[in-house]
Amino acid sequence: TIYFVRHAESKSNVAKTNMKNKPIRGCCTLCSIGFDAELSEGGRNQLLEVRPAGRGIKAELEAVIFSPLKRAEQTALTLFGDEDGEGDFKASAGKFWLPVRALKEVRMKEWAQSSACCSKSILQQRVLSFIRFVRVLPFSTLALVGHSRFFHMMLAMLECDMFLRNANIWRMSMVEGGDAGLHVATKELVARPSGQPCDEPPPKAPPKAPPEASPKPEEAGGGSVAEEDGAAEENERPAGPEVPKKR
Repeated sequence: TIYFVRHAESKSNVAKTNMKNKPIRGCCTLCSIGFDAELSEGGRNQLLEVRPAGRGIKAELEAVIFSPLKRAEQTALTLFGDEDGEGDFKASAGKFWLPVRALKEVRMKEWAQSSACCSKSILQQRVLSFIRFVRVLPFSTLALVGHSRFFHMMLAMLECDMFLRNANIWRMSMVEGGDAGLHVATKELVARPSGQPCDEPPPKAPPKAPPEASPKPEEAGGGSVAEEDGAAEENERPAGPEVPKKR
């Protein structure tokens, strides 16, 4: 069993949201924050709201593996750690805690490849290597705390296409199989901050029935109805989220 947790709202998340209304100011704020953004005040409040759920599953966790970026580490410690007596949180004793660089968000070279070459092969290889790492870990139940784009690709490779929102906790059971060697058998939302929509993508609308063909009028003197040429084109399904190629 793996618990997937995307970090809570960060200062960079807030800056990106502000860019929609004030692009110049938002861009300057984002640049000043840098790549390793800390949690925002809203993000800390999100964690305090879902911390009881994290404490509830803490006993069954054998390991907590997280991205070393501040927003992910702060999320992991708040949800699954112990209070340190100084208003903060620390790694709990008796658990295996490990920061893993491979869990970082999309890196510059990966972003550049995606933008310039329309390819995500570098990121795909990193995600696939991480899945192989998870497969050989000697733990039956663990938590992964990381970032949206990395998890989006990882879950797609595990045959579970969904986008995780900030501070959501998902329980997923894994079975052997699939192109990546593992795939998601079942999933369950454990907790999410109030007022936040569900992570799962909306269901695709069923294709509309093709319009009925109108018969042509009788040909003069023929006494028969001419058959309509061709068939109605099949309606296209609505486009879903982009799914990377499986390795």
